[in-house]
Amino acid sequence: TDLTDGKHYPYLFWEGMSLRYPKSDEGWIITPAIAETFLEEKLSLLGLNDKERADFKEYWVKRLAEDGKAYYKISFLTKEQFEFLAPLTISEKPDTLIRVMMTAEALDAPITITAPALHAPLRKGFTVLEWGGTLLP
Repeated sequence: TDLTDGKHYPYLFWEGMSLRYPKSDEGWIITPAIAETFLEEKLSLLGLNDKERADFKEYWVKRLAEDGKAYYKISFLTKEQFEFLAPLTISEKPDTLIRVMMTAEALDAPITITAPALHAPLRKGFTVLEWGGTLLP
């Protein structure tokens, strides 16, 4: 709820910059042509529901296609990396907290990397989901 005007929103938007963004040696190499299918699968494994996956893909599938790169290295921050990058405090402690931060790094050619295992917490009760991403040059 926006305390200045009393309007209720189902989400909170924020953005920031970091000089300490973590790099990952794990991930997947994708092309923009498979971004939608890839994100559907991985976001489901990370615990996002249908609407949340649709919202994420609405922004990122188009963004990756517009960037004009042939390949992207996609990775997701670990819980510890995300907490280090953007500590989060919620006054009404959620029963379930899901934080997803995707890193898309543009590549001129594919590389070989190891894919990490993805896990989602069991959603129960009051659930807070935070998702976002960054596009590295």
